[in-house]
Amino acid sequence: MEEDVLADLASNLPGLGIEMPDIWVRLKPTSPLRSVRSVEAAIAALEADPGLDSVRIVSEAEARLHVVNKDGYLEPLSPQWDPGRSVMRRDEFPRAYKPFNLDVLRHALWIERGSAYMGRRIKPIVEHRITGLDIDDEDDLELAGALISIKPRPQFLKPYIHDPA
Repeated sequence: MEEDVLADLASNLPGLGIEMPDIWVRLKPTSPLRSVRSVEAAIAALEADPGLDSVRIVSEAEARLHVVNKDGYLEPLSPQWDPGRSVMRRDEFPRAYKPFNLDVLRHALWIERGSAYMGRRIKPIVEHRITGLDIDDEDDLELAGALISIKPRPQFLKPYIHDPA
């Protein structure tokens, strides 16, 4: 867990003569599509607002999720689903966001709270849905590879793939 990684770093870096940073940036390798602009905006937001605990890059997600119940049937996850209807429009639900693209947090606040990794005052920076691609299996890896290798790249995709050339 993230809390364990930070605790390990806090315990070991000072002994190696490495000063603890004020701001941590967690770039998940399983979420490879993010923009440099978003990372810079997240850091700038923390530097500008001492009241923020952290910043997360998020992407819009589907709110009309279902689970398979104990009897093997689909059941709406949200209590906002009208039980008298089998289909509801997306705009009948509040916007939902997937938060696992990038985390930027203050080290000092994490220390004060113990294991409250992100804190409570988390500023979202909403990015394109493509940044929500999370590599969990071989199919996801192939999809990410295909997106990265597309040439010429669609305009919407360009900011999220770093091209060193």
